[in-house]
Amino acid sequence: GGAAAAAASPSGMCACSDPESHYSERHAVDWYCRDRRVSYVIACHAYRSHRYLKGSSVPYSIIFGGTDINHNVANSEKLAAMTSVVVRARQVICFSVSMQDRALAYWPSVSDKLIVQGHGIRRSPSDGRYPSLLSWLRSQAGPTVDVPDDAKVFVLVAGIRPVKDPLYLVDAFDEWHDRDSSVFLVIIGAVLDEDCFHTLKQRLLRSTGVVYAPPVEQALLHRLLEQCTAVLNTSLSEGMCQAAMEAMVHGVPVILRDIPGNRCVVEHRQTGLLFSSPQECVELAQELAGDAGLGSRLVANALHFMEVKHSDAAEVAVYCRIVTTG
Repeated sequence: GGAAAAAASPSGMCACSDPESHYSERHAVDWYCRDRRVSYVIACHAYRSHRYLKGSSVPYSIIFGGTDINHNVANSEKLAAMTSVVVRARQVICFSVSMQDRALAYWPSVSDKLIVQGHGIRRSPSDGRYPSLLSWLRSQAGPTVDVPDDAKVFVLVAGIRPVKDPLYLVDAFDEWHDRDSSVFLVIIGAVLDEDCFHTLKQRLLRSTGVVYAPPVEQALLHRLLEQCTAVLNTSLSEGMCQAAMEAMVHGVPVILRDIPGNRCVVEHRQTGLLFSSPQECVELAQELAGDAGLGSRLVANALHFMEVKHSDAAEVAVYCRIVTTG
């Protein structure tokens, strides 16, 4: 993402690291920066990074996460923690204008430091060393599940936690699979909340049309996405959906839950499809699967949108400027 883009700076180098993996909480950032001669920090997520930044003497900027803006601000303790580092940041980055507006409602004093910079997404070439989507799906679903050669596979990429609402479409896709056994929903993501994962696992014991798979490396993920029917998003809130944007630059249609963060990326029936209920999602998915012309139009428009609005070169330029000018 944005912090990694700064690695392209011609005047220096960029290291991406979790300070908790190196040092105890207190003075973690200062010690890390001293040891590695780091002169500037770009921190991802205000709340998750506040405990490392609050006592730091190293200049830093903060990238707001969707959870910061959509959820953490509603908790007084988390809001206070974020405020303690937001007010000291050199720059504060939001992925969209809607995120900027929400940030200003809580931190109007930092208006002169706010920058709107969406994700820059670069298309990666398909890697034929990886298995096809159907071969991979068969390996994940197991021998008792029949995955036909003409399977229609919809992919949801999301960390397993409540805000991503991974169970939202399970019943609807199971019902569709009962009517059409070539339809599958695949949920790919890391377990970030054990209770949420347990609930998902228990529900999928009764499912043959929905498959969960742990996260895969990015090159394999891109190969899987390129071959699926569409990429889905079910989040209750989003800053900006990385998986959907990666699908768009790889020429894959997207069907996203109708929430503000997703409306920043998709215009309904122009660059993708938006749904407000599981039943509407299935209806749109059926329409897309049966209308090649619709898919082609969405893909062409999405590719143009991504080239114009989410150029990786533009993102690199912004973060290099932040790092070099402080």
